[in-house]
Amino acid sequence: MTEEFTESVYSQILQRACAKFKFVDVCEVIGEEGECIWRHDVDASPYRAKRLAQIDISHGVKSHFYFMFGSRFYNLFEPAIVRVIREIVAMGHHVGRDGVALAVES
Repeated sequence: MTEEFTESVYSQILQRACAKFKFVDVCEVIGEEGECIWRHDVDASPYRAKRLAQIDISHGVKSHFYFMFGSRFYNLFEPAIVRVIREIVAMGHHVGRDGVALAVES
């Protein structure tokens, strides 16, 4: 039986990952066994990304969130979306686009 992918299930997955891996920034990778870059591709909802960012930080994980230009679901230039991205950055996470870091002030 397949479990639904809920916030609770995600939190459990992250908790198991925290016990097994050392989470590092893309720029900090040195090739040690157990290093993990935790990333989120934000394909549909920056608001869901913000919630995942909150869960990640509650586990002490600083993640990478990659946003899309030209998404049919959100507009990166919309003020509300810019605010959400700034809130994610203010939590200590990293943001980028297509593998390129975005300069976002918190």
